[in-house]
Amino acid sequence: MSFASQVACGPLLLFLAPDIPAVGVLANVLAAPAAPIGTGIGVVALVLLPLSQPVGTAAVWVASLATRWVAATA
Repeated sequence: MSFASQVACGPLLLFLAPDIPAVGVLANVLAAPAAPIGTGIGVVALVLLPLSQPVGTAAVWVASLATRWVAATA
């Protein structure tokens, strides 16, 4: 849903505020799929860490991959 919103609103934002760089809209579109993945797995890690540190640490590592994706598009 957020990808569709970015695609639908991006051109309108550029029309209303031309000082917004187009590359920023593109970066948001590229980062949008990774944000909910990283958030969801991060919450799973939060629940798992008190129960099993190795499993929780593995979940944190997987969530960090999504975080790196977002950081790479910034």
